[in-house]
Amino acid sequence: MSERVPIPQTHRAVWPGATPVADLSAGDVFVTAWLRPRHGGELDIRHAIELGSTLPAHRTYADRSELVEQTGADPKDVELLRRYCAKFGIDFVAAYWRHVTLKGSIHELVKAFGATAGIYELEDKRRFRHRSDSLHAPPEIAAILRGVFGIHQWPRSHAISRMEPHVVPPSAKETAARYAFPDGDGSGQTVAVLQLRGAFRADDFAKCMHAQRVTAKSPIVKRIDNAEDRKSTRLNSSHITIS
Repeated sequence: MSERVPIPQTHRAVWPGATPVADLSAGDVFVTAWLRPRHGGELDIRHAIELGSTLPAHRTYADRSELVEQTGADPKDVELLRRYCAKFGIDFVAAYWRHVTLKGSIHELVKAFGATAGIYELEDKRRFRHRSDSLHAPPEIAAILRGVFGIHQWPRSHAISRMEPHVVPPSAKETAARYAFPDGDGSGQTVAVLQLRGAFRADDFAKCMHAQRVTAKSPIVKRIDNAEDRKSTRLNSSHITIS
C-alpha cells in the first residue's frame, strides 16, 4: 500500500475540556465520504457572491439535473474509492452526487482513513466518540476526498433551560431586526425546509404564529423529491410558499 498523506482540510483539534478515557469498542457504523467535483465543477465564488447580492425574484438558478452533472463526482473517483474500501471489508451502501455512504467496522474505517479516534469524556461525564488530527490515506485516495464524516460523534447538547434557565430565545421580530430583514410580509416567497423526523402541521404553525404575535396566513406546502410524511421518516424536503 502507498505511503499515506494527510487529507487536506480534515484536521480537527481535540474538543475543549475533553479527556481520552477508553479505546473504541467494536461495532459497525455508517459514514459519509465527500468527494471532489469532477473537473470544472468547483464552486465559482464570484458568481456565488453576485447571486447572493441579487434579490431572490431576480436570480437565475441552474437546472438541478445540470447542476448534478456539472458538479457531481467523477464516476472514476467513485469506483476508485469503492475498490479501496473493499480492501478493508467496508461496504459501499450508496452513492449520489458527491457523497458516498459507507458501512463498516469502526476499527476498519479508522484504519482505512488513518483516523486518530477514541472515547472521550467531558467534565460533566458525557462520553462520545471523538476524532482528532487529520485523516490520512494513500495519495490517490487523498486526492479525491474532501472529507469523511461519521467517525466523530458530537457530544449531545443540553437544553437551554438546564444550562441557562433564565435565557429567553429571541422572538421572530427580534431576529428579523437583528439581521436587518427588509420590510415586507413575505407574500409570494418560497422557502425550502428540511424536516428531520418531523412533518409540517398547520396547527403547530398557527400556535407558533400566535406565540410570536404575528398575523400570518397558512402557507402552501408542496413536498419535493417524493418526501414521505410519516413519523418514521428520517429526512423530508418541502417547499413552503407564503400566500
